[in-house]
Amino acid sequence: MDEQGLTPSRARFIQPLGQARYGRESGPVGELNLLASAGLAVPEGVVLTDEFHREFMKDSDLLQSIQAAADGLEDIHKSALEVQLRYDSIPIEGELNRLICEALIELGAAAVAVVSENAIKSDLESIPEVRAAIRDAWLSLQGLGRQIETVARGENIPRWPVLIQRQLYPEYTGWSMTGDLPEKG
Repeated sequence: MDEQGLTPSRARFIQPLGQARYGRESGPVGELNLLASAGLAVPEGVVLTDEFHREFMKDSDLLQSIQAAADGLEDIHKSALEVQLRYDSIPIEGELNRLICEALIELGAAAVAVVSENAIKSDLESIPEVRAAIRDAWLSLQGLGRQIETVARGENIPRWPVLIQRQLYPEYTGWSMTGDLPEKG
């Protein structure tokens, strides 16, 4: 275990928001991580690392399908759609599932949001909903197309982090955007 009480496996796959190694280049997850690391008020969350994404691709054989689609590349959108449909219901199992469940229990939130570079899904209230949102983040047409295109060029396959973040509701936090806003002028 490390100084935060994390097992080496957990530290490789899941990092607390504000302590992960992501910056602006990692899209919304990296930006929120930077805000949290600067001490700004950002709802608590955990980052599923790009290593988590790599492990999911390896465990589900998604990596092989992306490489096969890149080898016979004719139409990126069509290839991405075929891969997406093939893996749309692939489960997140084993250690990865256990780590997601533990992270959700530790957050102790009634609802969470899943944030990735391609999407944000909020008001998730169950473990199956969270797993589906994570899978959807990694199987987005935009993301799969980018991966297939990158592999077709002979480059390393891109992977990206996903954030599971405590969902805050304005009526419980004391702030709201429904009042009169000053006019820009």
